[in-house]
Amino acid sequence: ADANNEDGPKPDTEKSDTKSLVKRKKNKRLPPIWPLRLPRVLVLLTRQLFQPFKRYTEQIMLNGTYLLACATTRKSVGRSGEEGYDESNPNMNTDLHIALAEEKLVKKLQEALLEALKICNSDETITIAGLHRESPGMKQLMKLIKKHPPISAGALLWIRDVYQDSRFQRGSCFTIGVKTLLYLIRCCGRSHPLQRSQSFLILTQLLAAKPEAVSPTKVLELKKYMIDEMIILMQLGYVLPVIDFMKRSAVAGSIDHSLLRHFVIRILQCAVPPFSQDFIDGINGFLQTPSCTRALRAGQSPVLQRLIQSFRVACIDQQKKREDEKRKMKSRINIKETAKEKESHSNSKKNDDPSSATPKETIRLVPFSTV
Repeated sequence: ADANNEDGPKPDTEKSDTKSLVKRKKNKRLPPIWPLRLPRVLVLLTRQLFQPFKRYTEQIMLNGTYLLACATTRKSVGRSGEEGYDESNPNMNTDLHIALAEEKLVKKLQEALLEALKICNSDETITIAGLHRESPGMKQLMKLIKKHPPISAGALLWIRDVYQDSRFQRGSCFTIGVKTLLYLIRCCGRSHPLQRSQSFLILTQLLAAKPEAVSPTKVLELKKYMIDEMIILMQLGYVLPVIDFMKRSAVAGSIDHSLLRHFVIRILQCAVPPFSQDFIDGINGFLQTPSCTRALRAGQSPVLQRLIQSFRVACIDQQKKREDEKRKMKSRINIKETAKEKESHSNSKKNDDPSSATPKETIRLVPFSTV
């Protein structure tokens, strides 16, 4: 992000943008976009911009947001075989009007990125008032997250770094702040389905973190909220990865027994039959792990026992219904096959019996002379 770069973003008017694009087209200087779309480059740009407690110069912020906006907005310049690729000159945009329209979109996204970074990098944000869900900064950040996927991806990385920072952990806003950060993760997962895997990854990292400056009881209480956010991701359709993660954590013994019981209660309260076979196998495999069985025995309660019993009864009933449906399908298939066999057998008998054969139509020939 060189501040003296001539190709960096400049606050020009639309006419100057048009002139600069025409000049670039003539000088063959409009660069391809595909190198910026490489996953490592995108992650590097996003991570560097959305680092909390780090301050950049204004020009570096302009250059960084411009690069990220170009990488996620422009479509017309690419590799060979991609949309808008010009074999005669792969370093140029093939259509100036498309370039102008994309430049407007780039500027809009750049403005939104700058606004989001202003909120994330502000000292007032990491306070009790700033991290409140109803604060103006958090409300505006939620709107930007819901509208722009690049801001949502950057906010996820920002949330993880804020939670793991010791200054945030020692502050008085830790408890309120964690709940707001978890709500931001929920906004990312609900607004952008393709970022649910990233939201889940951030939740697993937060769940595995061990803040040294916070009491263990408070951390355990906050981790229950993280489990609740995982349940919400399951309600959005991200089911099997969550179950697999909890099963692996139970096998490894890296998760507290109270969190295992909380997960079982929450998932069985939300689950409604009919269940898929993958879901049944995943939950049964999780419940049968030694760590989970010990956790359920140690914290037995009437509510937990009733939920597990109702889940097992629902699974048995569902299995019976599936077996009945299979039997009915087999009987229908057998009836159809027997009917076809009878029909084919009767047709073969008719063809073999000469008496049953239809008489052929005979034509009486009259001599020509008689006519």
